[in-house]
Amino acid sequence: MGVSSRLGISTNTSTSHDDLLGTEFHDIVPDGDVTFVLRNSTPTEEKNPIADNRAKIATRMQGSNEYGQDAVGSIFGEETASPLLLLGTSQAESTVRQVENGATSLKLPISSTTLREIRVRVSSHHLINASRVFRAMLSEDSRFIESRRLHCEGYSEVPLPEDDPEVMVLVMSVIHLRSKEIPRTVNLDMLSRIAIAVDKYELHEALWFMAHTWIERLMREMEGDASRRGNTVGRTVEGLPKVVNDELIKWVFVASVFELKDVLKSLETTAAGSARTRLDIQEFPQLPIPGELIDSIECRRQALVEQTLEVLQSTIQAYIRPARHQGELHCFQQRELCDLAVLGSLVKGAANHGLYPLPPKPYEGFSVHDIVEVLSTFVLGAGGKCVASGFATCGGSTLAKMLAEVDQVRMRR
Repeated sequence: MGVSSRLGISTNTSTSHDDLLGTEFHDIVPDGDVTFVLRNSTPTEEKNPIADNRAKIATRMQGSNEYGQDAVGSIFGEETASPLLLLGTSQAESTVRQVENGATSLKLPISSTTLREIRVRVSSHHLINASRVFRAMLSEDSRFIESRRLHCEGYSEVPLPEDDPEVMVLVMSVIHLRSKEIPRTVNLDMLSRIAIAVDKYELHEALWFMAHTWIERLMREMEGDASRRGNTVGRTVEGLPKVVNDELIKWVFVASVFELKDVLKSLETTAAGSARTRLDIQEFPQLPIPGELIDSIECRRQALVEQTLEVLQSTIQAYIRPARHQGELHCFQQRELCDLAVLGSLVKGAANHGLYPLPPKPYEGFSVHDIVEVLSTFVLGAGGKCVASGFATCGGSTLAKMLAEVDQVRMRR
């Protein structure tokens, strides 16, 4: 499915079956003076042109003069001295062995994608007004080659090989007020991709209204989904994730780009409370999340874990501290054996989960959420009951007090 069909934008598309590259035209401004040239990889079931020319390559490698340098270059879409240069070392060695063994057809890798060229025609006037980056590139006093061509020839092409064609078409539609071609809603994945372009080209003001409209509608949809399920497991009341996952990482980036302060605060709180280590954004290299934001979340995570462990430590120390006077024991019946049972079960339970002795900073593998869940499972004392009275009071009271102090820590986050 092409860019246009996904967005509902009418396009003039031409594709040549004889070329490696098809071309898609998006005339956002039909008489525009700037054309963005983008590349897109789309799935295809057609054979790779390399594989279609196996016999030609084999003949070339066996020393035939039937195909000259230009022919080999055209097979691979670029000038090259040898087709082996386009293969990995192991693949090249395998190919050589096939030729030496007299093979007439080679087992070359077949690609599942075909490159397409996307050409988006726009107005330099709109670009300069909307983006400081494009203003620096295209303004009359700019020294960029795109600017010289624009102001000397009245037209310029701007290659954007690393940008997302679908996103750029959508963003340009917003900037150029092509309201019929702008979707009413977008999903989180598209929203994060839009945020990448906004951040890269400093389009915050130009996309502000539309982006906030999409965000509000998406969050209402998420809230509705949670309500229909009858619970909010895995999400906050606002519909945001309450556990660290891919969705939360994307929301963090979106919230930081569009300055959603309340949303970002909620996400930071969630991440600091549920993350077991520093947020790993290496899986999202395309999302330029500010390093200081990740540092701030990690600092809060460590502080929360430290304060939670301090509650555990202070509870243990309170039971270890010798009673010097009557009434200083924790047991309601003032039985030292009961206090020892509570202390033993507390230390053993913590040790079984790696919480005692207290783990050192940076507390890798520990989150406040996990620690609270572990503490909630503790049964303190002799089967949770007072050794003296047999009632579940001493250990249960200590556990309730400890969990209440931990909740205060979580509330302060």
